[in-house]
Amino acid sequence: MAERQEIFHIRQESESDGRLLNVIMDTLPQGICAFSPEMTLLKWNRNLEIILDLPTGTIKEGILYKILTKHLDQISYLSTTNNAGASTRQQATEECFLKQDINYFERNLQDGRTLEISMNPMPDGGFIVVYSDITERKKAERVIRHMAHFDSLTGLANRAHFTEKLDGFLNRKRQNDNNLALALIDLDKFKDVNDTYGHPMGDALLQEVSEILTSLVRDNDFVARIGGDEFAILFPNSCGQDDIMPPLNRILKRLMEPVIINGVTLKIGASIGVSLYPEHACTTESLIKSADNALYKVKETGRGNISFTS
Repeated sequence: MAERQEIFHIRQESESDGRLLNVIMDTLPQGICAFSPEMTLLKWNRNLEIILDLPTGTIKEGILYKILTKHLDQISYLSTTNNAGASTRQQATEECFLKQDINYFERNLQDGRTLEISMNPMPDGGFIVVYSDITERKKAERVIRHMAHFDSLTGLANRAHFTEKLDGFLNRKRQNDNNLALALIDLDKFKDVNDTYGHPMGDALLQEVSEILTSLVRDNDFVARIGGDEFAILFPNSCGQDDIMPPLNRILKRLMEPVIINGVTLKIGASIGVSLYPEHACTTESLIKSADNALYKVKETGRGNISFTS
């Protein structure tokens, strides 16, 4: 009798623990499921159907892992961690995941969401899979990356991205023994616009100038805003001074023409300083300094012109 009561109490405690575990699992935002060594479903929480966007009642005990996930898209990319703990990014197959060659990957879905999927092996040979919706995190990461590389006002590359791009171009040019040109453009009467019409008009002018520059350069040229009213253009396929004078003359001529913003006619103009690789400098820092010196020379001699480093 005592033995039966003990078994009864153990069973009650076990059932109570099971209910508690179910409550805990159902409060988690992730979709969680446990599989046997034979890859059949043992346990899951309520959010699994929501995360996987499955009809109610689709998930049943004993269903195979591959049946449960067959509706998901093909893997677009994987971000994985191998068993040795080294972080890698590689294309892989779900078979690698099931063999535990990898224990984490991301899958892009047709509805625009991104799932983070991780596997944790169990002592008996089964495994637990956790599905996390990381769509908003991915969006935030993209926004942060964009903010780190692009000017929020004009949408052009910022100084950091410009410097990074110039570094990359120079590394390739050194290997291929090709030329490159860098032009720095400074608006001549931008301060007057700000002082006369206010900063909102100045901002609108910068946006207009950025559109002018991107419309007048060639497809492979790279435009950036690197300061208040200072812009930079990289000409990666330049063969020398004669090659880049046509686009620079077009830019100078257009910026000397009146710009109409919100019914107000603005006259600004621009000064341009240019340095060439490898003729004038061979490093990122020295190329920028050389172009800046050429720009300063234009400003000293009346502005509204183009000057090359001497």
